[in-house]
This record gives sequence, structure tokens and C-alpha cells, in this order.
Amino acid sequence: MNSRSVVTFRSADALKVVVIAASWILLATAISVHMNGRLYPFLTVGVGAVAVLFVAYVVSVRSFPTRYLLAALVCLSVYYRALVVLFPSSYVGMDPDKYAGGIVSLMETGRVVNLDFPFYGKAPFFLVSGALTGDVMGVDALRMLDVYAFVFGALFPLLAYVVTRRLSSERVGIYATLLVTVGAASVIYATNPIAQTLAVGLWIPFLVVFGRYLRYKRTVDLVLTFLFTVAMVYTHKLTALLVFGTVVGSSAFILLQSREWMDDPLKRATTPSTLLMLTVLSGVLVVVQLTIITDYIVGVIGRFLLALHVTSVETVHVVPQAATPVASEPVNFVLRRGYGLTLVPLAGIAWLVLARRTDSHETRAILAGIAVCIALTGVGAVSVSAVNPSRMYFYMELLLFVVVAVAVLRRHVPGRRRSIAVLAVFFLLLTSQLITPLVVPDHPQGERQYLTAEETAAKRFSTQVPGDIATDFFYAKSTVRLHNPRPARLDDPSSDTYVYMDEELLNHTTLNENSRYIAYRTQVRVYRTYGAMQGRWELTYDPEQGFDRRHERVYSNGGVVVYER
Repeated sequence: MNSRSVVTFRSADALKVVVIAASWILLATAISVHMNGRLYPFLTVGVGAVAVLFVAYVVSVRSFPTRYLLAALVCLSVYYRALVVLFPSSYVGMDPDKYAGGIVSLMETGRVVNLDFPFYGKAPFFLVSGALTGDVMGVDALRMLDVYAFVFGALFPLLAYVVTRRLSSERVGIYATLLVTVGAASVIYATNPIAQTLAVGLWIPFLVVFGRYLRYKRTVDLVLTFLFTVAMVYTHKLTALLVFGTVVGSSAFILLQSREWMDDPLKRATTPSTLLMLTVLSGVLVVVQLTIITDYIVGVIGRFLLALHVTSVETVHVVPQAATPVASEPVNFVLRRGYGLTLVPLAGIAWLVLARRTDSHETRAILAGIAVCIALTGVGAVSVSAVNPSRMYFYMELLLFVVVAVAVLRRHVPGRRRSIAVLAVFFLLLTSQLITPLVVPDHPQGERQYLTAEETAAKRFSTQVPGDIATDFFYAKSTVRLHNPRPARLDDPSSDTYVYMDEELLNHTTLNENSRYIAYRTQVRVYRTYGAMQGRWELTYDPEQGFDRRHERVYSNGGVVVYER
């Protein structure tokens, strides 16, 4: 047995030890979560410990069995996201149950035209794919979109490895995979699935096949590029702009930097015309998606102009009289957004390094994709309602991990002292992704973003209440009865009638007299509000005592009390 075989054998044994230890840690994590009735801090600590184990293994061995290690990381990624969605009794967040309601309506009627969604009724690939998944797998309506946690928990790490491996080496591909496994945005949107989750799953393969087409000029890559483009256009609002920006950016890279096309007479005659044709076609695609398939461009322009008009108007912020702010200090903002504040600057440096040195069309396609995301984020800095910067970050998070791995982390060589700085960067990125409160839906620094079993049962009971029900905003917007004959709307709370009482709760004032019933959640600590009273708040009094004195209980299950005036 030669020395290389001995090293590989020993690293494989070490991987077995790491996997066994990781399995026990994750088992203890799942047990702790269910015994204590909450995800935080057990999920963060458990997944963080396992991630550190894998990082320590990867950076300390000179070679490793890539396939087995990749499989282990994919399992960790799926576990992380699956536990988040399987633990609650409802969907996480306020959007997935509305989409699920639309999907159920589509499954029951078999027609997209019955859906009254602002955009996705005309570009319904997300809804149609969900309906097909529900039909084929026979998944319950309240678990239908949980499939995303499993599918994209596996897909994102695999995409990271494939993209990075094409640009660099297997080791660097594993580095990127490790980071994407705990990537904050990919965790958030895989556990809180929306149409953009599917769009990102199409966007990354589009960049890969488009880069391959630019390099090899093969028909099969052009056909795949076209298919991914069409799928994206019918999935999410910004995808046509992303395609157009990527084509323009890649063309600029090739024409300005590449000497290959200049030295070959045939390529010199055909390359500019080919790139011009691709640019024109992608530009036409933008017009078709935003003006013909949908009329989304009108709303975007209106919101952007409105934002420019009102920038000089002072915003009035109302402070509640009976509540205190939660995690409003600057340090908490850094903690909450640290995953992006650490990654984006490092990725910016890596982007500049690669843009200066690369001669690969595939790398240029990735760099162009990042550039167009940054450009659209700049629009979002002026008007969040036109382009949400957090959504744009999700489009480029995996790409940012890739360029950091290729330009920075690849410099790590096990056993060399100069690699210490690279390791520090590695652990900084890993830690910032894990500790943000946004990835755990019951973190104490934020509102709980799911319903408990008691709250779900009370929500079903409320369908029997013959009148309006006053409750908090999140509970009113949450839907547990998805089989609804009406067309589904994203801006309707549910088929039941609710009115919001957050302002009255936070100010300890009398509720609207038009509401005959009140549903109060007894296990809620933090309330999130919007508008003039925007923020996260904790009450300074116990509303239940006042409700008990003034109203009659008609329902109580330990998590929710329903009162009648």
C-alpha cells in the first residue's frame, strides 16, 4: 500500500468518526427540541457543533473521500432545514400557507385562471409545480411546501459543489458546500418557501449552462439555457432582468478582456454578433415578462417614483404606551444581519480578484450574475417595495460563497501556518450564518413565526364563531383551513373574518367595539408590527387578566383563549 493510499485510508477512518459523532449530536438535538417544545437554542448549538466538526476535519486532512463527505454534508443540510419545518404545527412565516391555499385551489379546480394572485396567477410555475407535487406525493395541504426543505436542503449544497468544482478543485468545492449547508438565506427560504425559492433553484443551473455555452458553443447548452430561462420567467418577477443583466455583463467581460476571440478571425467575425443577438433576445424577454405576460413593470416604476418623491418626507414613528422594544440596539442589528455583513465585503474582494485574473467564460457568467444582483439591490436601497434587497441577497448568496471559496479559501493548505488567516475567515463566515436570529423561527430576539398545536386547534375552532374576531396580526394572517372554495388571495388573512388588535394591545386601550370576539394567544412574548408602529415589542402588562375581568371565556386550550364581549 503506497503512502497516498494510507493517507486516504486514514482520512476515511477519521470521516467515519466524525459522522458517528455528528449523528449522536443531531439525535440529541432532535430529542432536546421536542422535549423542550422549542427550536432555539438546541438547533443552533447542535448544527453548529456538527458543522465545526466537519470544518475541523476538512481543514486538517490532506485528502478525503469526496463523495462520502459530500453525502454527509447534504444530509446535514437536509436535517437542518427539515427539523425547522417538521417541528411546528403550521407553516413557518406568513407567506407559505397563502401559497399553499392557492395550490390547493389549483388542485381542486384544475385551472390557473381561478387564482387571484397579483403576479403568480399569470406566471404560475411555482403554483403548478406545487400542485403536481401534491398530486404525485399525496402530501397533506399543510405539509405540501415542506417538501422544499428536503429538496432544496439537498439541492443547494450540491449546486455549490458542482459550480465551485467547475471553477476550481474538489477541496474548494467542499469548502463552498460547507458554507452553503448553513447559509442563512438558503435556510430561511427553504423553510419559508416562496416562489423565489424555486426561482433560485433554476437561476444557479442557468448560470452554469449559460457559462458552458459561452465556452463550448454547444447546442445542448443553448437549449438548456433557453429552458431554464423560460421556467424562471414563469416563476418569479425579477428573473428576466437577471437573465438580461447576466448576458450583458458576460458580453462585456468577453469583449473587454478576452483576447481569444480577437486572435481568431472566425471568432472575431462571429463573437460580437452572437453576443449582440443574445443581448437583444434577453432584452425582449424582459419586455415580454413585465408587460405582456404580466403588468408588473407598472407597479415597480410607480413604487420607485413614489420612493423618490417621499424621500424628503419625515417618517413619523409611533412608540407604544404599554410595550418595550425587543432587540432594537445596534449590536442586535449587526447580529441579525451579520451573515450578510461578513459575506458581502469578502465576496466583493473575491469578485474583484477573479474579475481581474480569470480567463474562463464560466467564471465570467458567475461574476456577471453577481453583478446584476448587486445592481438590483441598489434599486432596492431606494425603494424596498420595488426590489427587496433581502430577496436579491438570496439570489446571490450561493454565488458569493462560491467566489469566496475560489478566491480566498482555496489558499488554505493543511499544515501551513500562513493558512491561519484563511481559517479565521472560514470560521467567521460559518459563525455569522449560524448565530443570526433569522434562521430560527422562535429565537428570543424575534417573534415566533409559527403556530403551536394549541393555536392551530383554536384557529380551527374559530371557524365556528359567528362574528368578527379581534387578534394579533400574525395569528390573523395565518391560515390552517386550506380547502377553500373562494379564489385565494395573498393579501387576505383567510376565509375567516379577523380584525387586527395589535395597536390596542400595545397601547393597552379599548378594543374596537365592532369586534364581538377576541382571540388572545397566551404563549406569545414578542409582537411584530408594521407601519407607524413598526418594530418588535414586548408587552409590559398581562392582557389576559383584563380580558378575564371584562369578557366571558368561550374557548380555552392552554395556548389560546377566545372571549365574547
